[in-house]
Amino acid sequence: MPLIRHAWESRLDALRTLLNDLDEAVDPKNYTSDTWSDLSRSLDVLNTRRHKVLAMLIALAPFDARFIPQRAPDVTQAESLASPSAGSGPWDWILGACDKAIDEVLDAIEDGRLPRSSEISLGALAPGAPTTALSTQSEVLAASFGMASVPLNTEGDFSAARVFENYKYANQRLLPYLLAHMDSLYLEPVDDVLVMVSVCGWIQSSPDAVLARQTLWEMRKRLEAAFASPARPAESGQGHPHELFDSERPVLDDVLTHLARRYSALRQGRRRIHALIGEYQSSDDAETAAHALADCYRRLVEGPVREYAWAMRCLRTGTWSTPPTVGVLPEALAPDAWLAEAVGPNLLPDVRNSHAHESLEWDGHRGVYVVDSTSVELRRVDIATANALSFALGCEAALTHWHARSAQSCALSPSVDEPGRMPAPTRAEAIFGTNGLQLVTFKHNTKDAEVQVARLQVEDINPALQALMHARRLLPTIETFRIVVSGAEGEPPIAVSAAALDETFPVWVRAREAFEAMPLSAFLPANLDSRLRHEPADEAARSVSWIALDDALSSIDELPARWGDEELWHVRTRLDVATEALSACQPNVPPTQSIAMAMKILRSLRSVAGDLAAGTAASDVDKLRPTIDLRVAWRAWGPAARMPLVAERRDDPDRGYAQLPSRRAAPLQGQRWTTL
Repeated sequence: MPLIRHAWESRLDALRTLLNDLDEAVDPKNYTSDTWSDLSRSLDVLNTRRHKVLAMLIALAPFDARFIPQRAPDVTQAESLASPSAGSGPWDWILGACDKAIDEVLDAIEDGRLPRSSEISLGALAPGAPTTALSTQSEVLAASFGMASVPLNTEGDFSAARVFENYKYANQRLLPYLLAHMDSLYLEPVDDVLVMVSVCGWIQSSPDAVLARQTLWEMRKRLEAAFASPARPAESGQGHPHELFDSERPVLDDVLTHLARRYSALRQGRRRIHALIGEYQSSDDAETAAHALADCYRRLVEGPVREYAWAMRCLRTGTWSTPPTVGVLPEALAPDAWLAEAVGPNLLPDVRNSHAHESLEWDGHRGVYVVDSTSVELRRVDIATANALSFALGCEAALTHWHARSAQSCALSPSVDEPGRMPAPTRAEAIFGTNGLQLVTFKHNTKDAEVQVARLQVEDINPALQALMHARRLLPTIETFRIVVSGAEGEPPIAVSAAALDETFPVWVRAREAFEAMPLSAFLPANLDSRLRHEPADEAARSVSWIALDDALSSIDELPARWGDEELWHVRTRLDVATEALSACQPNVPPTQSIAMAMKILRSLRSVAGDLAAGTAASDVDKLRPTIDLRVAWRAWGPAARMPLVAERRDDPDRGYAQLPSRRAAPLQGQRWTTL
């Protein structure tokens, strides 16, 4: 996983300091005394400093292939350490050099002599940043997913929907990036691609990706330990690894249940946090920016940091209690060494309390916060905010991946109650991306949802209706879905009721089971509902009738001159889908001649097509009475716009848009990636 150059340089400077500290610890002058207490203290220092070097190497491992641990080499000569051989990375020769120096100390103590001075300086072994290191967070995020654009939403938060939009209908090109990143994070892949995209994106979009990854792994270890409780160890064979909630693991159950209940509040808080970060970074008024940062810090600490830190503490202690207030949190976390180091320094109670009580002052002349006559540097609050956000994103990544292990193979269409899946609003947002729509905003906490997209042209109509249909199944309390185009004025070009989307679903299922791509008529019930808001009922009915006839006609005209069994299957199935779609439309408009006549033509042609034998010439089909009627009605009623307020021409037409939908092939037995 790529890491920005600044992060590399700061971490490698820290590594150099740790190596110099270890260098000092192996100095012979520390072992001139042979008393037990003096030697014991020196060896404790030696062990602690080696552990810190190892921890830093492990922290950097996911971000550069040079640091992925290989089998430790047999290091025998100092010069081989200073210039590593081909195939060995810094992990091998840095740690090998450290252990060689430590072994010399231990050998000397056992032999009753002073250690020999090290032949090399350990600090000099710290490498420079990789030549491929990128300069900005935006470059890192784009490179992580092989994208030319940056997958952030308008609030500056990572957007999985943007990644899916970039790889629409092409998960197979996205997977290599995800699998490599999951391997770097030491996480097993899961069958839910949204989870893998989100986990990787949250780590990479963190202000401190190294801290976020360390937090992910620490949370993961604590979840694993709570799952493998003494009451029923995971390896005993009595439990299944997907049973994430279990009455015999009460702490794990309590923690996960509590966080699930807090999801909506944390999600809404996260949106406000990112909005405040944007205000802090963009405001040209120092006072406004400073107070935006302080507000952001308070929301982070009172929200996700408090919730997740307490969850980690309870997983470690084995007992659950309600998270305490921020005021007592530092003392409560102090006995937990990892949390005390990772979270403790970022808890600034004076800043938080004064902001909450409206007593925080910004002194623009000195560029500092004033808290009860005490000055606090803005940089300190900035760093604490960045670390708090990185901690929160690491926890969220760990919990999301943990839940995904209980997910079952995907159904044909998503539903709101699938165990292990991400929250429904997040899944709905991603679905717009998978359908090739560049999502700008999605307002779903209302009965009338609004989806704002960057553009909407003719080839986007059916993908948009398909996305709305799935969103309806994920968000069942929404009554109406509207799609608007960013920057455009006037009525929404698409607005569909939940009832119409429900009526569309059976038609979609019929088409989805048969074809690799959706025939145009598959979404006619939703199309009709939307166009009824802009057209008189008789005109709307005639329009959907023409679209159904046009779909049927394309299934005939685009086939070869002579039809075999495959072509006959194709025509019959397309006619079935078009007829079923019109049948679902019929109750939603007053009795009209157009829908009734169109259905009569389609059924008549389907009946004749059922009697055709393989080898029939297309020219003979053209002479059939139902085919002639089809062409007459098609000329009389059309052409009709696919959607009244959507332009019929696209700026960059997709060559595959007009191709015939091919028959869906049955997945190979045991091919687990087919459900992604």
